[in-house]
Amino acid sequence: MLHLKALTTLAQRTLLLLLLATTVAQAQRKKRNEVAANADGSLPATTTAAPARPPRLQPLFGGLTPAAATQLFGAKQLEAVAGSFPSREEASTFFAQKGYEYLTENQPDTATYRFNLAWLLNPNNAEVYRGLGIVASLQPTPDGAIALLNKGLALDPTNAYLLSDLGSVGAMLIVVISLPIITRRIMQRRRI
Repeated sequence: MLHLKALTTLAQRTLLLLLLATTVAQAQRKKRNEVAANADGSLPATTTAAPARPPRLQPLFGGLTPAAATQLFGAKQLEAVAGSFPSREEASTFFAQKGYEYLTENQPDTATYRFNLAWLLNPNNAEVYRGLGIVASLQPTPDGAIALLNKGLALDPTNAYLLSDLGSVGAMLIVVISLPIITRRIMQRRRI
């Protein structure tokens, strides 16, 4: 049977291993900025030093308004895509489903493009925001994921998948933020 002291030491060792595993990622992490969605659901433009990615590979076309994103995609092309389905809503549902398929195949760029297309077809499709939130949570700084998931939750407040994903991303951010603090406290106690 483990004693309380051995359990504490085991917990400290586990926490230290977690710290060592995340130290490199945390050292590269820049100051966190809160990201809030614009009124139309688009994300504000970012000013990070990361290499520029094409807007079509960023959630909600990198923060473009729906009108600007439609212009980028091509209004005629969008209408042609929508014309292949009985309604824009069904087209949006189809492309959101394709986005999830690409996520399961570990192709986040293609998934993002499909979710963006689904967003252009129906900005009120909560699954679009969930899919883009999942993609955003895969980034080194998943702050945008919370804004996207919250937007989806505003559209569909009873969606259990959105609630679960939002809780997972929130828990992940809490761990990433609090881990250095906990580790510093453990190291201070060892010095005493």
